[in-house]
Amino acid sequence: MTIERKRFGVGVAGTGFGRRVQMPAIAHSSGFDLVAVCSATLANAQSAATEFGAAHATDSFEELLADDAVDVVVVTTPPRLHRSMALAALEAGKHVICEKPLALNVSEAEEMAAVAAKSGLIAVLDHEQRYLPSNRQFHHLVANGYLGELRYLDVRVCLPLTLNPAFPIAFHSWRDDVTGGGGLLSGIFSHYIDLMCLSFGPPEEVYGLASTTLTSKPFADGKPGTGDVTSDDRMSAAGRFANGALFSMAGSWSVHHGPGLIVEAYGENGTLVMPDTDRLLGATAAEPGLTPIESEFPLPDGTEGQMGAFVHLLNDLEAVLSGDAESGHYATFDDGVAVQRVIEAIRG
Repeated sequence: MTIERKRFGVGVAGTGFGRRVQMPAIAHSSGFDLVAVCSATLANAQSAATEFGAAHATDSFEELLADDAVDVVVVTTPPRLHRSMALAALEAGKHVICEKPLALNVSEAEEMAAVAAKSGLIAVLDHEQRYLPSNRQFHHLVANGYLGELRYLDVRVCLPLTLNPAFPIAFHSWRDDVTGGGGLLSGIFSHYIDLMCLSFGPPEEVYGLASTTLTSKPFADGKPGTGDVTSDDRMSAAGRFANGALFSMAGSWSVHHGPGLIVEAYGENGTLVMPDTDRLLGATAAEPGLTPIESEFPLPDGTEGQMGAFVHLLNDLEAVLSGDAESGHYATFDDGVAVQRVIEAIRG
């Protein structure tokens, strides 16, 4: 006799990134059903619910939390709402997946992690890029001794995101308010701070600078005028790990040209390099040069990019919720605290 596994109901708060990544991933997953969508604009919630087959659409987060069909709440709203929504979801007895950055500051992040720990519920931070094939293979090799002891880590990100109108970040939004959780550090470098902490542990010392190149941006949708920008769009940082190894991070998303992403890790026994988000190169000390390394963790069939990575996250979460695993590869709220500490140290 085959016992049918429980499927878990998901309520998603936010119809921006959530509609582009999380909702398609939920539809692709085998263990979850999208049952409710919440947006500040009811029409957006209704449109997304219709597109992805959710039974319930609302502009009230409290109404979403009261839905007994919701087992897991995905918070994919601007960061200023993360603390209040995640804590309300935990209080309502729901498991939580919260978009990054976890909070606006270390104090909020620590409070959220403490409440999550006491709740007995699963609280996940959506660093879905942990599941991109190259990133996951990088961590797997580091964890299994490919590098040996780390000596130096360097991460560089140079992208034209704020200068090219093809990208949403080129237009004024909450991302331009540093007090609201916006900026390059929170938006992009948080993923690589997370990968750094995951693979090598949190650094013991961090020094950095972050500043703003573009002090204003045009409004979207043809709205006249510009809005002020206070969030960082360039940064440079350095630090030290407990074993004495050094790291550096630098970049901007306000450049006309650039190599994109480059991650380089040098250890006593080998070298790993990600020349972009899709490739990993490596060599042991005995080998003459870097060669491609194929990932053992491909994205699920029919998926790509962040959506496929989020499907992997959901698969991990399903295993934990079903009792098949004690933990997943996903980031926790405690991991979010570690990332927030590094970000605050860089911003000063």
